[in-house]
Amino acid sequence: GNECLFHKEACRKRRRTGLAHSGPCLVPKGKCTEEELGQFPYRLLDWFLLLSRMGGTYTPEAPPQSCLSHTHRAQLAKQRFMSLD
Repeated sequence: GNECLFHKEACRKRRRTGLAHSGPCLVPKGKCTEEELGQFPYRLLDWFLLLSRMGGTYTPEAPPQSCLSHTHRAQLAKQRFMSLD
C-alpha cells in the first residue's frame, strides 16, 4: 500500500524517511469548499514565503505576498517545490 510506495520513493531519492504516525488520521477527512480550494495556491505561497523568511532572510518589514512580483512568486514556488521533491 502507501507505506510500500512511500519507502520505494524514498529509496529512489536516497532519502531516509519514517512515518510520523501509523494510526488512524488525527483530523477527520472533510471536503474543501470551492472557496477553500480557490484559496489554496495563495495559502501555499504564503507558507513558502514564511519558510523562506525563517531561513535567515526574514525582516519584519518584508513585503507580503501581494507585493511580490510574478517572477519572484514563481521563483519562490520553484525553490520550495524543488526542496520538497
